[in-house]
Amino acid sequence: MSLRKYGNAAIYYAWLHWQQPQGVTRDAADRVFDRAMHDMAVDAVTRNLIWAGVRVFGDGYWDEDAKSKAAGDKRVLQWLPDQPTITGEVWRQRPVVFV
Repeated sequence: MSLRKYGNAAIYYAWLHWQQPQGVTRDAADRVFDRAMHDMAVDAVTRNLIWAGVRVFGDGYWDEDAKSKAAGDKRVLQWLPDQPTITGEVWRQRPVVFV
């Protein structure tokens, strides 16, 4: 299964996880992710396996993201790295990378 099939859905899901917009629960975010994968024609077996994973392991991450955001952490990129081999650790040290 190519990441292209569900990559955009995963990015949107990660954004929902981080932003946790008012009125959007974790359950709703999970359903949006499942629906987005469906709309992108991810096969049912793959979609169900991925969705089961986020349902089983997602609670801790949802809560952790809320705490990190409340503490002032930022995770939305302003731009992508210009060097494909740069590590996340190095990239995070650059000023104004995240908004």
